[in-house]
Amino acid sequence: MDNFEQLLSESMVNFQHKPNEIIEAEVIFVDRHKIIVDVGLHTEGHISRDEFVEPPSVGDKIKVVVEALDDGDGQLKITHREVMLREQSEHIPDMVANNEIVDAKVVSLANAGLNVQVGYLTGFIPRKLVDVVPVQDLEQFINQMVRVKVLSHDSTHDNLVVSRKAAILDERGGIVPALDRELNVGDTVEGKVINIKRYGAFIDIGGVSPLLHASDLSWDINDAKPEDFAIGDRLQVIVKHKDSDTNRYFLSVKHLNMSAWEEAKKALEVGSTRTAKVVKVEENGDIRVSVGGVSGVVKAHDVSWTRMTTSSINAEFRRGSEIEVKVVGFDDTFGFEDVLVSRKDCIENPWNFISKKFKEGDIIDASVKSVGDKMIFINVHEDVDAIVPTREISWVNSRDAILDINVGDTVKAVLTSIDIEDRRVVASIKQTEENPFNTIKRGSKISGVVSAIAKNGDVQVKCLVGNREQMGVILGRNAVPSRAYKSDEVYEIGQKVDGTVINVLANGLVSLNVSNKWDKKSSQNSAIKEAMKAAKAEA
Repeated sequence: MDNFEQLLSESMVNFQHKPNEIIEAEVIFVDRHKIIVDVGLHTEGHISRDEFVEPPSVGDKIKVVVEALDDGDGQLKITHREVMLREQSEHIPDMVANNEIVDAKVVSLANAGLNVQVGYLTGFIPRKLVDVVPVQDLEQFINQMVRVKVLSHDSTHDNLVVSRKAAILDERGGIVPALDRELNVGDTVEGKVINIKRYGAFIDIGGVSPLLHASDLSWDINDAKPEDFAIGDRLQVIVKHKDSDTNRYFLSVKHLNMSAWEEAKKALEVGSTRTAKVVKVEENGDIRVSVGGVSGVVKAHDVSWTRMTTSSINAEFRRGSEIEVKVVGFDDTFGFEDVLVSRKDCIENPWNFISKKFKEGDIIDASVKSVGDKMIFINVHEDVDAIVPTREISWVNSRDAILDINVGDTVKAVLTSIDIEDRRVVASIKQTEENPFNTIKRGSKISGVVSAIAKNGDVQVKCLVGNREQMGVILGRNAVPSRAYKSDEVYEIGQKVDGTVINVLANGLVSLNVSNKWDKKSSQNSAIKEAMKAAKAEA
């Protein structure tokens, strides 16, 4: 007992604890939740794993502060984070003054940027300083390690304000001096490549980083390869266009030398036929091509003699495919030069054949090319399709009839309109058959059987017109003797009715009016009265 007290006394002498004093401790145990250290006493100190940016290993020496000899559970109350925060905070002025580039971990999204952890310090990257180009999806950076430049210290929020953009620029060759004047169209300036995309490169020209589009790298768009650039490359660019509203610049390299364009205009005679290579199909259906070593365009209306949707143009004209075109003119607008070419002028005009072969009223057998909600298209000749509006599919309920038509079906149709100038053919399927409603005249008598009663009071009647079944309807307002009645009080399924034709509705239903509006309640009362009379007579 005396030996133990002596050892304890010697330990306490050797360990003179002072509040907030930083001491060295040895790690003796590590797991997912805690780190156990020996600070020279016989009592171990426990530190939460969350206090460490990177967990230490057993045997490592770390700095801690002993806040109390007893935390209430017989353990030392110690901390590691406070030591590291204290040490790193002392270096903040130097980090800011030197604009140091450091590693940071993105921990969460903020309203206007990203929250990061710089060692044991908290930091913030404003949205506009996340990258050298605008970034829409900030979530991609969560839990990522990034390099940032320290800009300032926000004492109010105790945050470092840092910039990933500045770090990227530094590591890609430094910053281009800020523009000392406003640029105009035609001005040349030196810039530096700061980012490369498949569609072009972003060029820092001194405080702003406009896009140098791939189409503005070379007069022959097939030679335009943004991947030939390297981050940090310096190059001369020219302002080809400027948006005065947003003060946004559009850059070009090819416009530094206009000779290729001038030579192409001399070589490509208007009216001549050339082979062009497809580069892309624009959203409006225009086909971007390379012809004679420069950029050309086939306007959507010059692609075909027939109307084509953008999706069908995309499907037919693939990148890299070659097409025959006729030169029809030039667009000399600076920055947007194009050879204007036509593809349809190099193919036979099918409308010449249509005008000679077909006339309105002709009946044809045609294949269904496509089926839409409001119309179908049937093929008349080669690329010429006719429109069949939904209402022209069937005399009876065309909306349902269109559901039975599929692409590839063969249908019989009559050509109702041929407009060569507007390149439009309209046809009708239903008009190849006799209109069944021609035999149904207003005021004619018709009989039928009630087949359904709708919630709105309409009564559906299955009628027989000649040898053909026809659906009729007694509208709710015509179905009952007065508003005091509901249709289901007057009619029942299977009941026979006689009516008069009012008219034929657009959906093919025959609108009827009936004079013998049967009242189940009245009929029941009448039957009771008749039975009572008969009983009295017998008595």
